[in-house]
Amino acid sequence: PVPDAGRDTSICFSTTATLNGNGGASYSWNPASSFANPAGRNQVVRPQITTTYWLHVEDANGCRSIRPDSITVTVLEPVIADAGADTIIAIGQPLQLEGSGSGTIFQWTPPAGLSNPSIRNPIALLNNHITYTLKVTNSAGCSDEDAISIKVYKGNDIYVATAFTPNNDGRNDLLLAVPAGIATFKYFKVYNRWGELVFETSDFRKGWDGRIKGLPQETGTFIWMAEGIDYLGNKIFRKGTTTLMR
Repeated sequence: PVPDAGRDTSICFSTTATLNGNGGASYSWNPASSFANPAGRNQVVRPQITTTYWLHVEDANGCRSIRPDSITVTVLEPVIADAGADTIIAIGQPLQLEGSGSGTIFQWTPPAGLSNPSIRNPIALLNNHITYTLKVTNSAGCSDEDAISIKVYKGNDIYVATAFTPNNDGRNDLLLAVPAGIATFKYFKVYNRWGELVFETSDFRKGWDGRIKGLPQETGTFIWMAEGIDYLGNKIFRKGTTTLMR
């Protein structure tokens, strides 16, 4: 008997290929560890790298093929989409999206608020919070997706909550400065009632967890200050108080 493992094929990274064996009454695929049942005629494989599979067959009389046939499954490089980091803007602030990925076709969904949803870097003009999904596809049809969440506030300002509850319940555990329409975020500082600096950051994604030198603080009032430059070039400085609640 003469085995037929099929034609060589290519698949996208992390997808499957179907192998259709022919030429015998019974089948034996190798490497056997790649298959749940290497004796099955048809097989579904999910190789992570380019792999060659070999097929032997036997006829109804138990005669085995002299030489195996092979099929090579080429695994194409993965397409890694990147829609960018989540961000915060003000109403009326044009936001340049910067998608990337090793592909030739870019598609943003939903298309609402975008200058062109079919290019890599459209401009978004938004009035409400939204999450965009970017799908990047290459010439072989392989694709990947990534999402970006955009929060939209009324004006160019720095918003800080009047109270927070750092009790590790997953809700309002951090005191954060929310810079809407701010192109350059300079700092966010928190002081206790004696004027001692207890927290400082220049990354608006980081917040104060209500601890000083690792020790949780009791209920009390704290003073905060924040500064940044908005997308029009204006200096924005804000200060106020917040209550830590236990």
